[in-house]
Amino acid sequence: MSNSPWSGPAVFQQIRREIVSTPELDEGGTLILDECADEKAGGDSAGVSRQDNGRMAKVDLCRVDTCLLYANLTRRLWTMVDGELFIASKWFSDEYQRLREQTGIPPEREFATKLALGLRMIERCRASGIRFDIVAYDSLYGRDQHFRSALHTAGVTYAAQVPNSTLVCIDEVPRGRASTAVQACEVRELARSERTRWQRITLRYSERGLLSADFALLRVRVGADGRKTTATTEAEWLVIRRVNEPRRYCFTLINAAVETPPERLAEWSTRRYARRAHVRGCEGRTGVGGVRGAPVPRVGTSPGVDSGRALVRSTDQAGMGT
Repeated sequence: MSNSPWSGPAVFQQIRREIVSTPELDEGGTLILDECADEKAGGDSAGVSRQDNGRMAKVDLCRVDTCLLYANLTRRLWTMVDGELFIASKWFSDEYQRLREQTGIPPEREFATKLALGLRMIERCRASGIRFDIVAYDSLYGRDQHFRSALHTAGVTYAAQVPNSTLVCIDEVPRGRASTAVQACEVRELARSERTRWQRITLRYSERGLLSADFALLRVRVGADGRKTTATTEAEWLVIRRVNEPRRYCFTLINAAVETPPERLAEWSTRRYARRAHVRGCEGRTGVGGVRGAPVPRVGTSPGVDSGRALVRSTDQAGMGT
């Protein structure tokens, strides 16, 4: 595969075209932004550096691929629709010029953060005509207010997981009073507060039976670095899900309309977990149940489709998507 002439981006384009041309996928789609890390023994492969390896839960010598998946819970399938190799900034220094040439990194390639790569891939999917309800992603992207704002400005609904230390205030500030500032608190404080109202919401039927969980739904505004937030901050839904372990919660921000039904907000907040069917080798079910990995119809014969990660791993001699 290292010396194969086939184009990874061209394969992704074919996959996206087939999703667009499949009427059964008009509804229920989700884009899931995530990353995969592969540990390396040496530093001679494209993009390798000491960086966070989420799969191994440590900082180590590895290469990291930013990945965009398409999942459809209604049709019970997923596929990878885009990918970019993250290349650390040090690779673009004069010291690495020779290694860039040896590994085939194109001269026009410039440094881009994972956030920038993610926005770039989402825009490509939108331009291709893929229909989806939301873009779901973890706290690496969710904590960045500029990333969320860019999607909101583009008219994209997101379900962004955020850390438990995220500062928010309950949305009680009139929009017209831009000078007003109110006290903010961490989302984990809201989860533990006796004033927070919980409701049991049924998500869907799964192979393990009726799937339901406890949720708290709050309209909030996200604070900045300090303990206050202003009325100019866009209001978002904070969806808190109580997990099985005592005093453990999952926090998701969603830029949905005020009148969005609670059941839809709760269901959207769990869609990110469909990624497990892909990045964990198609284990057969997700953290919220019931999704089996399957290729999009008629693309099973495309190079690398049976293993989406192979498209990102396709060569240690070139950066994908460049």
